[in-house]
Amino acid sequence: MSPLTRHAGALVQWFREQELLRGPYLFVDYWANVLGLDGVTPEDHVRRGFVDPALFKLGIDRPELEVPKLGSYLLVFLVGPLLFAFRAFRRLGRYRLRFQNERTRQVLDALDRYRLTLDPAGREPDAAGDPDLPPRCDVRLGDTVLARDVLDPYRVAGYSSLFWAANKLPLASLLGLALVGVMAPLLSTLDLLEITARYWIPVGFPLLVVFLYGVLREWLTALLGGVPILLGTVLVRVLRPSTPYDWSVFFWALAGIFLVYLLADWFFSPRPVPPALLLYTRDDPAHPYRREEDAPWWIEGRTYWVWRYLLLSPAELNKFWERDWERVDLWIRADGPDAGQLEWVVTDLHYR
Repeated sequence: MSPLTRHAGALVQWFREQELLRGPYLFVDYWANVLGLDGVTPEDHVRRGFVDPALFKLGIDRPELEVPKLGSYLLVFLVGPLLFAFRAFRRLGRYRLRFQNERTRQVLDALDRYRLTLDPAGREPDAAGDPDLPPRCDVRLGDTVLARDVLDPYRVAGYSSLFWAANKLPLASLLGLALVGVMAPLLSTLDLLEITARYWIPVGFPLLVVFLYGVLREWLTALLGGVPILLGTVLVRVLRPSTPYDWSVFFWALAGIFLVYLLADWFFSPRPVPPALLLYTRDDPAHPYRREEDAPWWIEGRTYWVWRYLLLSPAELNKFWERDWERVDLWIRADGPDAGQLEWVVTDLHYR
């Protein structure tokens, strides 16, 4: 995972244009809402219409989304590799919340009444565009002001590479496999295969890993994506391909390696849910905890913008019949001189 913040521009604009960014809404404790714990969210918040815990659970914290069915898994064996490149790039270009039924699709429309309004506040940057003076805003819901003079949330985006989790690992492995599949027969034609194969691991593997990290910003994915270089080297040394039959075995072995990556990704890699933007403040009337001892003790500021990413996996590693939810919250300071800084990453990741 590579959490970070980015200044206003393509990322936030893309989220908003694609209608992927839900919110901003008032912060509700994730686990208290998911587990239905009483006594955590102030009753006054519900009574005054600031939040609706049940609606927030369906629309933000636990949306009823589709997951691949048995037919989808079988399709992977038949035509998955042929459709992979098209599906991967289409998915990178446009995400959607895929609900199970029409009732849950209506949840997003119902959430509109809880969307916070941002009113410009304070002084705008000077003509030189002073980067130390980000635009500020007042945040309100209806006529109630919830926070004053805080960082405009659309000026800084919280981003996690886990948002691109689906198909990321097979896409990384495909590059390594394609590299091996193209270079091996080419070098064999030039009678350079055996001479150069000894350098694939000490030279080719690190270069591919660094390149993949530069693209995907995640070391684990880059390392796993570079493994085909290692496996390709083993295949060359074991098969020593020289005849058409040898090369057919070599290419089928590469296809089998890619299928393993594809199946592992299909079953166990999380499917990212478009992020939600939440306002957390310690100040009344928007403080989201009834008891102060339940509030996060580790934060120093009074107001934060929280980017909440959810990931849905079709299967658990040790319980493949159960779907698995995981959460990543990026806490971006919204007040004081440190406004715009990513201060905390709160996550429930356990296996990944």
